[in-house]
Amino acid sequence: MSNSFFQFIQFTIHQDRCAMKVSTDACILGSYVMLPDESRHVLDIGTGTGILSLMIAQRFPNVLIDAVELDENAALQAHENIQASPFAKQIQVIQSDVTIFTSEKKYDFIISNPPYFEHDLQTDNDALNQAKHSTKLDLKQLFEACDKLGHSSTVVAIIIPYYRLQSTFFLANDSGFFPNKICNIRHNLNKKFTTSIVIFNRKKSVIRDEILNIKNENNEYTLEMKNLIKNYYLNIDN
Repeated sequence: MSNSFFQFIQFTIHQDRCAMKVSTDACILGSYVMLPDESRHVLDIGTGTGILSLMIAQRFPNVLIDAVELDENAALQAHENIQASPFAKQIQVIQSDVTIFTSEKKYDFIISNPPYFEHDLQTDNDALNQAKHSTKLDLKQLFEACDKLGHSSTVVAIIIPYYRLQSTFFLANDSGFFPNKICNIRHNLNKKFTTSIVIFNRKKSVIRDEILNIKNENNEYTLEMKNLIKNYYLNIDN
């Protein structure tokens, strides 16, 4: 998924000016999340290309989405991708640092594919470091922003490395969010879990666990993966 654009069924993502390209992680997150029925206002933190906002807008036509992005080039490209889509009226791109971003509205649902590689090797590309590593926004700041911009029933959805689950729970708890559902993701049955989607809400509850295997023993998408992405991917059998 490293081309200058990625064609989905209902929209196109151009990404030549974005450090972080369309990823399988983002596609799974955008396909997986379910918004509470009463959701009206959605916040996409670190929208990048705008992919998560567009995926949500496609499935949930009654929500309004604020897509916040720090990087100027990425924000401009997200705006262009959204304006060229059928969902432009649902989504507003805002170039801002979410740690200082304020809004008169409180958000019902917050989604983010955060810069989570805090301890991994960085590159010489400052934009990529900012997008992929926690150089500008760490998870503590992310949850503090969710607390500030959300309300008593706000739901938060993020995707993180599997090995960071427990530390993420502690950071979320500090801001009043508790894990409600976890989907652990691995490439296939023979691989270890790599990432996890976590759904947080404001109430402590029994955590529901799920597993997603992306590929089968023949290196083809599993039926569960196909069912997840079928409304977005043009070439579901690739």
